[in-house]
Amino acid sequence: MKVLRNVDDLVAELEKCLTQGHVVISVDGTDGSGKTRLATALSSALGAENIELDRLLERNKGGFLDYLDYGELQQKIRNASVSSRRTVVEGVCVQKVLNKINVKPDVRVYVKRLIGSDWTDGKPFEQNKTADQIIAEEEDKLNLFRGLQGSAGSSVSGGIPGVKKEVIRYHCEYGPHKAADYIFEFVE
Repeated sequence: MKVLRNVDDLVAELEKCLTQGHVVISVDGTDGSGKTRLATALSSALGAENIELDRLLERNKGGFLDYLDYGELQQKIRNASVSSRRTVVEGVCVQKVLNKINVKPDVRVYVKRLIGSDWTDGKPFEQNKTADQIIAEEEDKLNLFRGLQGSAGSSVSGGIPGVKKEVIRYHCEYGPHKAADYIFEFVE
């Protein structure tokens, strides 16, 4: 696994290891990590088809994996394959999504958003906790926040969104931040 922070360096690395013909590159990470920004830059530089999983999602359903249009995703990948185009598939839980349609990425990139030198989004995944433990801790934080908001006169309702729970479960099951070929760090 190689860690990079410069898009041009990642493109150069990918150019060295990619063959001609159809190649699938997955870009993974948590919400807001910069996956779309990186996938757009990679697609442009590599002349690749860019597939954003969010664009294949039936919105406002409270989840992610059960509400993707897998048929359309398969068709987009198939079309790119027929024309021997490289394909960048970007989104949360991307390895699980690709497994579901029997596509194995040739290169896996994981995006980490750093604040200074700290990967705050990934702290729960680096502590050897189960998904249920992490979800319970996130719920506790949310309830504490609600309590503070309630004492200030405003209210926050609802629990942890279903998508966030799916992302937590996915990270605990697949460990995409550990299994990636490349880690790309966006520093804020």
